[in-house]
Amino acid sequence: MMHSPKMSIAMATLVVALLAAPSPASAAVKTSARNCSASCNGIDIGYSFGIGPECSLPGFNLTCAAGADNTSILLLGNSSIQVWNMDYASNSFLALIVYLVKMAPGVHSRLVHWEPPGRPFAISAWSNLSLLVVGCGVEASLFMGDSGVQVGNCSVACVGDKITERMPPMLCIGIGCCCIDITMTLRSFTLNISRTNQAARALQKVSVLITERDTYQFLASDLECDRSVCSGGLATLDWAIPSEPDCKRAMEDRVSYACVSNHSKCQDAPIGGYVCNCMEGSYGNPYVVNGADPSPQPPPTSEVYDSMLPEANCLTSCGNVSFAFPFGTQVGCFAKLQHYLACNPGRSSPILRMADGSVVTGISIDEGTMSVLNSSELSDFLAHLVGPPLYAFSSEWGVVKWAIDNMTCTDAVVSKEGYRCFSHSDCFDVMDERTLNHVGYRCKCSSGFAGNPYIRDGCTRMSSHLRRQKKLIIVGVTIGLSSGGGILFLAAGITVLTRRWKRSVQKRLRKRYFRKNKGIFLEQLISSDESASDGTKIFSLEELEKATNNFDGARVVGRGGHGTVYKGILTDQRVVAIKRSKVEASTEIEQFINEVSILSQINHRNVVKLHGCCLEAEVPLLVYEFISNGTLYDLLHREQDGPYYRCHGRNA
Repeated sequence: MMHSPKMSIAMATLVVALLAAPSPASAAVKTSARNCSASCNGIDIGYSFGIGPECSLPGFNLTCAAGADNTSILLLGNSSIQVWNMDYASNSFLALIVYLVKMAPGVHSRLVHWEPPGRPFAISAWSNLSLLVVGCGVEASLFMGDSGVQVGNCSVACVGDKITERMPPMLCIGIGCCCIDITMTLRSFTLNISRTNQAARALQKVSVLITERDTYQFLASDLECDRSVCSGGLATLDWAIPSEPDCKRAMEDRVSYACVSNHSKCQDAPIGGYVCNCMEGSYGNPYVVNGADPSPQPPPTSEVYDSMLPEANCLTSCGNVSFAFPFGTQVGCFAKLQHYLACNPGRSSPILRMADGSVVTGISIDEGTMSVLNSSELSDFLAHLVGPPLYAFSSEWGVVKWAIDNMTCTDAVVSKEGYRCFSHSDCFDVMDERTLNHVGYRCKCSSGFAGNPYIRDGCTRMSSHLRRQKKLIIVGVTIGLSSGGGILFLAAGITVLTRRWKRSVQKRLRKRYFRKNKGIFLEQLISSDESASDGTKIFSLEELEKATNNFDGARVVGRGGHGTVYKGILTDQRVVAIKRSKVEASTEIEQFINEVSILSQINHRNVVKLHGCCLEAEVPLLVYEFISNGTLYDLLHREQDGPYYRCHGRNA
């Protein structure tokens, strides 16, 4: 979970209200009025939680224990469950739930059981969490509590060490790591881990981790960790008052009813039980008498947080992700509320997140893009914040486009006061590539300048660009003066540079298509399947252009409603048939990748063999073996004693 600016204000006020609360005879106030700790390691603690005897509601006691390097850690009760980022607005907090399970030789299965130290806590079915199993040659089944009700199961295959070492960071797909989505509320769970038929190659230890779905990326080094999971995230635990099943029953027993403030309200909790919140127009602590102040807090409008320039000493990185204005993690450090980010603690390093919980892995100020790991619809980004959405779909998977404001460039330039493209920068309109709707505009430093266009004087002239310009001028003048052929020589140089530039553009475009067409994913599928990797290849576009003489019309052997088939000769002298589909005939890329993976494993004399594919074009190309003995029409309509009738099998 993450703290928004509104949440931080509310939490700070909650702690002030807690410390300044009077002490009438109410049991809730008596417990909160004692000399109770209000924070631990920078984490604010508000009643119903507390540290020390009688400082919390039953089951909500915390422990501030000594950690490494003279630091303190906050623990749930007297357990070993460490707590981060307590979010009183959503009645949840982040906790570390990890296990390192030893699987000694001869041990076929092991059980892992988890339960929190008290009834108030549970893993919610709506918290977008998954259980991850990191290992090799095992399968896992997750059960609710000690019952036989299965939540889900998954298995992890073993692959060669050389393949594992070459694998890039990836989500859990069954190679080195698998995941089970948590779709039921769990107050406890049991995990059964057993060896598969690959037991001979299985590792002797398995790591188990619960974290947000699609945020953990498997690394080969995680298989060798002596502690649970070297790189991972945190789980979200929800809390509720468990003494009664809902608000109706809770309000019938006023003696133990926890929502004691005059301006508090009761809400049924998704995990069972109930929680207390402040009424609309109030803020503070609903669990303390007079703890919910009816005075309105500052309106969370965009005007409160809008900034044309960042304040001094703003953070510019979180973990291994760097960012700059208009993005920021503190009030005064971001341009609009939609550009607010949170730097949350992670298992090995901090994690940068958006307000909806999406993990940010990179931001480009120059291109106006953001790389994210997110399982929800991108159109839902920051929907709860004030103002129109400033994010749009991009054609690249895992990348979204962002804008600095929702106006068009034309309107923004006219408005002048709110225009955010400062000197030596240009304005570009941002469109949603899925809906073609206008989202807003972004800025980019003009040609010959580099830097941040959203900061005054942020775009500076590139010194290397100046030196290169001067050098070209000097070279051109020298050549022109020294030889009558200087102009021709200069023209030839420009031609060479232009060709190199075009090749560079084509290379970047091919890489973009390769990523868009899930080339990395297909490589992983092929490398993990020995039967497929022997005969299946991912061809480069340059190879197929050379094989077909740049898709010469003379090489066409067939046309259809969905595309054209060319005859090609590969560098190893194999004759192949290359199918080039029309753009409008392209299908879902995931379906295409799965079909290629399946077809690559089929080897039958009556089925044309698939040699591979090319993913560097806008629409993927398929490479089949070339069959030269006629068409199906020839086979059906020629004379039976003709040459086509005498052919048989897949050569017909």
